[in-house]
Amino acid sequence: LLGIGLGLVVGFTIAFVRRSVDNRVRHADEVETMTEAGVLGIIPKTPALSGRSDAAELGTASESLRQLRTNLRFVNVDQPPRSIVVTSANPSEGKSTVSTTLARLLAKSGQPTILIDADLRRPAQAKRFGLDGSVGLTHVLTGDLPVADALLQTETPLLQLLPAGRIPPNPSELVGSQR
Repeated sequence: LLGIGLGLVVGFTIAFVRRSVDNRVRHADEVETMTEAGVLGIIPKTPALSGRSDAAELGTASESLRQLRTNLRFVNVDQPPRSIVVTSANPSEGKSTVSTTLARLLAKSGQPTILIDADLRRPAQAKRFGLDGSVGLTHVLTGDLPVADALLQTETPLLQLLPAGRIPPNPSELVGSQR
């Protein structure tokens, strides 16, 4: 009986220590508390985000992305956001799929949209749209080409793409530059 009691105490202690040093964010209210800002949307993790970019094919994530599009419109009605950054802490979490789908949804709702592929390590947007991505953001940032000449029209009306362009040897310096 003493061994069982000791085992329970040790088990509870380990569980308590693990929980107290765990710094993962698990709920939207934790994000709001930490950032003192509201959460605009939560996109559920789904296997469909690993490669598709059509909202109709995203299952449960498609409605969440539509809700995010709507919420973005109401962030500040008088001055709606002109730039939206889609990012995540880890690779292969669906950033390209989310940004592609969100851009398409915004354009389909009548909002002129430009999707910029600023992933200069593993660009994906030109391939997703079936376009030539050899000229793009890197050429604009180095001053070789004006933005208007690097934009590509997609099959979605009101949606243009600025592909990443040639992959540079120093992507972080290029993106971090003044230009």
